[in-house]
Amino acid sequence: MWFYHSFASPTFKKLFAEFKAKYPTAELVTFDAYPYAAGLDAAQEVFGQRALPVYDLNGSELVVSFQADFLGDYNASSLETSYAAARKPGPNMLRHIQVESNMSLTSANADSRYRLKPSAVNKTLVEVYNAIVGGGTTDKTATEIANELKAKGSKAVVFADGSKGAQVLAHLINQKLGSVAFTGKANFLKEFNGARYQEFLGWVNGGQVGVLVTNNVDPIYAHPKGEDFKKSLSKVPYVIAVADKKNEMYKAAKAVIPVANWLESWGDIEPQTGVYSLMQPTIQKIYKSRQIEESLLVWKTVRTMLPTTTTII
Repeated sequence: MWFYHSFASPTFKKLFAEFKAKYPTAELVTFDAYPYAAGLDAAQEVFGQRALPVYDLNGSELVVSFQADFLGDYNASSLETSYAAARKPGPNMLRHIQVESNMSLTSANADSRYRLKPSAVNKTLVEVYNAIVGGGTTDKTATEIANELKAKGSKAVVFADGSKGAQVLAHLINQKLGSVAFTGKANFLKEFNGARYQEFLGWVNGGQVGVLVTNNVDPIYAHPKGEDFKKSLSKVPYVIAVADKKNEMYKAAKAVIPVANWLESWGDIEPQTGVYSLMQPTIQKIYKSRQIEESLLVWKTVRTMLPTTTTII
């Protein structure tokens, strides 16, 4: 079992596919300390692809945000560049409405801010959806927002955060408006799948994992139920931590393989649709470490077979 963090590297995925061809029972599971699970689940339901949508506000004249701090780390990216370009004074200057419970970096820049309880924010979003997609609403705040959205049409966009349901509604509103802010591109930087992670825990607790290889992740520290995960590792005969520092996973492993720091590594990445980039090291390796890709190249050519229940996360 391979346990790793989101890593949008075509080369890494190709190497693991070749590794799996030799060890068919090997599985790859993603773990992220900040998973963006709700956004990924919503995107999969609405767009049929488990990848976060990419937005561009350059052609927009109205943005309505429900709890979404889109000038911060919302959607695994930031929109400050296109937001700043669209906010230049003029007849088509972007208008910004923020509906939220707590003050955020984004709301500090809003033209209009509705401060509501978390439950009221979600209710208002539902009412706006009803007004845009359904048969209407009697909610005053929702009516005001919906009228502005209808007036701007395709030049308006809605963002939402906090739950899968909220983000699904935002996507559906944008589809109804035909929002030009939606580029049709996908952001591949986040890959966590909650259902897949729970399936993996079931394998571990059921004694179905013979070898567990963790690649620079530490769920013992980062997951809310990290102690339970630590206890379940006793059911795995071989736990191998590929790590660049001494963390909780390092302490729990039966063997540790030092991995090169990202500043010492070569690589490639596909952050979003149609964008490819190469990575190169900025320093020489300080210690005798190697990249996970190098390890895969070695392991997929060794003659000795790993146990039949190998899982990599």
